[in-house]
Amino acid sequence: MGKKGGKGKKLEEVDDEATATDDADKEVSNKKKGKKGARSAKDVTNENESEAAGKKGKNKKSSTDIAGSQIGFGKKGKGKRSIEVWIDEASVAQSKKSKKSEAASAVAPQDVGGKKLSKKEKARLAAEMAEKARIQAELDAKQAEEEERMRLILEKKVGIEKEKREAAEQQLRTEQLGNSLNQINLIKKRHLKKALKDRDQLEWEQYLKCDGLPDPYVCGQLNTYLHLWEKVIESTTIDEAATRTPEALGLLEILTNLIDDPVGVETLLIENWKWVHRLFREYQQKSLDVASYRLLRDIQNNLYRLKLSTADFQRKEEHFALYLYVLVRLPTCMPNPRTPPPPRIQLDISDIQMYVLFPESIDGQLQAIRVMYVKYDHLSDLCATYHKPSIPEQYNLDLYQATLEEWYSKLYYKYENRIKPGKQQDGGKAKVEEQIVDRAAGIIPIVPFQKLEPSASTYVIYVEDQMYMETRVSLQATVEENVINLRKYIILGGTFYLNMFYQPPQPQGIVSYDMRIARLEVPKSIKRVPIYIDYELPSLLPMESKTKQQESEAEIEARRKEMALNKLILISVVLPDHVLWLHMPMVCQWDEENYQWTTGDIYDLKYNEEENCLTFRTGRFGCFALATYKYSNMPYQAWEIKPDADDTILFQITAAILLIEFKIKGDLICISQLQNLPNENLQSITGVYYKLPKLIRTLQESGIDIFPSADAFCYVEGTCEKHWPLEKHTYFNMAQLSICYNFAWSRWNKDVGRRSIVLQMREYKHGRAKQFPYKMLLVTPLKAAFIECNESSETYSEEIEEGMHFYSDLYNLSKGTSGMATKTKVQNASFDQLGAVAELLKATRVLSFC
Repeated sequence: MGKKGGKGKKLEEVDDEATATDDADKEVSNKKKGKKGARSAKDVTNENESEAAGKKGKNKKSSTDIAGSQIGFGKKGKGKRSIEVWIDEASVAQSKKSKKSEAASAVAPQDVGGKKLSKKEKARLAAEMAEKARIQAELDAKQAEEEERMRLILEKKVGIEKEKREAAEQQLRTEQLGNSLNQINLIKKRHLKKALKDRDQLEWEQYLKCDGLPDPYVCGQLNTYLHLWEKVIESTTIDEAATRTPEALGLLEILTNLIDDPVGVETLLIENWKWVHRLFREYQQKSLDVASYRLLRDIQNNLYRLKLSTADFQRKEEHFALYLYVLVRLPTCMPNPRTPPPPRIQLDISDIQMYVLFPESIDGQLQAIRVMYVKYDHLSDLCATYHKPSIPEQYNLDLYQATLEEWYSKLYYKYENRIKPGKQQDGGKAKVEEQIVDRAAGIIPIVPFQKLEPSASTYVIYVEDQMYMETRVSLQATVEENVINLRKYIILGGTFYLNMFYQPPQPQGIVSYDMRIARLEVPKSIKRVPIYIDYELPSLLPMESKTKQQESEAEIEARRKEMALNKLILISVVLPDHVLWLHMPMVCQWDEENYQWTTGDIYDLKYNEEENCLTFRTGRFGCFALATYKYSNMPYQAWEIKPDADDTILFQITAAILLIEFKIKGDLICISQLQNLPNENLQSITGVYYKLPKLIRTLQESGIDIFPSADAFCYVEGTCEKHWPLEKHTYFNMAQLSICYNFAWSRWNKDVGRRSIVLQMREYKHGRAKQFPYKMLLVTPLKAAFIECNESSETYSEEIEEGMHFYSDLYNLSKGTSGMATKTKVQNASFDQLGAVAELLKATRVLSFC
């Protein structure tokens, strides 16, 4: 108060001096003017005195107000005002005074008493007014300087209080997250222990089977099985291939489960499993090729004679279907120019539900055509885009590490931008104590408050945003034109083979002996016919010169395209019914040289929705497949998780097309509901309990992919990717509380940004007639709280409920707001079930995709 009072006195003294100076000048002027001008000068003097007295009182009041505002801001109660309001009021007052001063200085001296003043008097009055304006400007500048000084003091005080509060919250956050992380790690350990126990049980059951098959867990036994298979594979018949296929696929299924969920297994063993896995697939394909070759080695006895000149073979098994067609070699007759050209080869294969029409250029002489369908896909995982891209280290951090790293980054930013000590006044260097700084270890000195632009929090979040943007760009897979990106698409329904082989030498019977002989060709395997038909529009149409006037350019172009397409192979195939087709698939072909699926030689693709049939043309033989968009059911429309009878958990997702409900019981998961299906073909998988990796693979192979990977945001629109450690931590917290609480989606979640998660939450008891109403929950990397907002609110608000304490995450919030009975039930929940719920939530990522 002393400083402020002194400042007010100084302002009064300045005004008194200015008034005294004006009075003295006026007296001198009156003496020179005489009696005639005395009245006018006196009036002017009185008017100036009144104006000076008014300004004096105003200056006094302004100084008093400043001092009162300083005292009132520091006190609690009614007189307290925010620094922003105080600064705004001071700015408005300063602006008004400046405008008045400018107006006063701009007004020209007026005549006195209706009489004109001399030039000398006008100049004197103008000088007086300029002096007053100068004095007023000085006063305004001093007042603005004082107001700015007060604003900086208040800003510093608020900043110091904020830093103290953040430090206290960080200390509490570290303690709470540490306890929460201990609970999560305990769940993971129990889940791992149960998985190891289950694997040992499966190993024992496999050992007790005594079915002659190797133990999939032991690579040595698998290697022995492959070695014995290799010895007899060159003599495989179609019957042996049909018997061997389910055995090999069964072992491959177990190997795939082990590779997808390698619990407690060393990396070297996983690599061995993958190597054996590839060998099994190669041997399986070779087995079918050898069986086809041995059938073609004796067309007369192995194939069915359709006509004198044609024969075929059909075989349909559970996992594959095989069709062979040949033109039987007949004695060559004398050429006859009147003989019509042979008809085009057309195949209608009922077992595969495929129709093939060959162009006239392929006559099939001395050749054999094979059409084969297999229910599996053993090629896609050879593609570069099949495997998940590498993710940054920050993706695998837990929330405790992430928040601690964020806190260290803020401290280091403040330390690096601190006011560093300069030189002393005498020119010497100031003595500075050396401080130990180790950013990696978190040893960072605390520096006094200093306002920074940008602030530490803003800077850290900006760096984090940049990292997320760069990661998304790096996760985006780039492929060449016409190449299928398996990060965005998936191969469904198995694979189709359309091949043309040279007919192997046929045995010839000897009339005098009961034997047949055949010419031997090495290697004893099928040889593919190198046929490729290029799609090229003809440059000139027949008779085009005569029809040029009658046909439009569009009609001519259509005729050219039709002629070019007729030179290609026409294929029509019914989509496999064991797969859910939510979008029209693409037809692609396997490129053996580059190990990728491509659409480069696929033309004129058409889809008949009524018959569920695809028709296309191609100029190349090989392996074909159907690719469709992987994330057809994303983003989600809604989701909900709640406890059910017998302490099971229900998790329902309303996806973009389907409604899927999971039921979690122990560490097993089943599909309890599957709605909005176009047919009933997938109802067979409902009600069957699986381990999570097996469940994910079963749904994906059926055409239902609701398990986005880290790069899914690159290919799905309408999502909001959340803070990685926060999202994973919240899933575990939801799993911990799922036995007592009902969680549901919120329409605000997509709009609150990456560092905020909004969802609905309430205590729930199965069978209760009337449940508690939902509360709106806000979770950020730094806190968790209930907010004054709901689904029916017109606008979103992050105003925290009155009386809420600080909680670092959802689990600690529940501990601080729930009753003793709820806490006890949460503590006694099954760790196996909590682990399964958490893994399912992490796999579906409903907080980022809904």
